[in-house]
Parts: sequence; C-alpha cells; structure tokens
Amino acid sequence: MFDFAPLGGPVPYSTVLLFLGLLVPASRSTELELESRNGFHSLIVACGGRRFEMVLSQDDYATELCRVPGCELSPVAAHSIPYCAHRHLAERSEDELAEMATAWGSAQHEEFSARNPAAVPLGKEGDQLIAAAVAQCAFFRSRPR
Repeated sequence: MFDFAPLGGPVPYSTVLLFLGLLVPASRSTELELESRNGFHSLIVACGGRRFEMVLSQDDYATELCRVPGCELSPVAAHSIPYCAHRHLAERSEDELAEMATAWGSAQHEEFSARNPAAVPLGKEGDQLIAAAVAQCAFFRSRPR
C-alpha cells in the first residue's frame, strides 16, 4: 500500500499507477480533489473536470465516472462522450452535444474512412449520442459526419 496523502490514506500501488496512467493525457501539473471516501473500500477523486473511482480493496481498479459530481455511473466513452447515458448525456446543451459528436466522430475516423460512412453502424456509443441529440432537438447539428 502507498500512503497517498492527497487521498487521505493508503491506496494499493497498482491502483495509483493505473490512476496516474489514466491522467497522462491531462497535464503535468494536476490538482486532485477527494470527492468522497467510503472508508477503506473506495474513493472518488476529481481531477481537471474528470472523475475517477478507485476501489482500495482491489489492486488495479481505477475507473472513470460520469463528469457530473455525485453520479456513480460510467461515461458512454470516457474521452469523447464523458457523461452517463442513463441521465446526464441527455441534459447537455446543443453545443456540448455537437462537440462530443465531433470528438467521437474523429475517434471513429479510421473505421468511417474505410467504408461508406452511411453504411458504418454507429454502435452503442453513437446510438446513445444520437438519442441525446434527438432529446435536445439537436440531431442535425450533432450527427456524426
């Protein structure tokens, strides 16, 4: 166990390493905020707008959560669609949905470029993004291109 003072106590070495690996795309100077702690079982950490759950009783367990504080669900796609599909994705603004669609479409670029984009199935992430955009009446602006 590593005595990780910013998180208020011991954390398994492998969990700290996995967590730091998830933060690599962030920046060199990052501030951590302990959002909540469930004794020695788990904790939720916020960093640069992103949120992570770390289970302290199990090695190698750090997973990204929906960006809405207090939500314990996973995001649709951590890097491009960082909100849960259950509730918070559909609450995003038209501009946010358009940005997420662009980021998700860029991540899918290789698959889209190999075939006719209209023939490529959007998959679960694309379907959830489209459902949220339709709920906001933002389909035409948000649809993957």
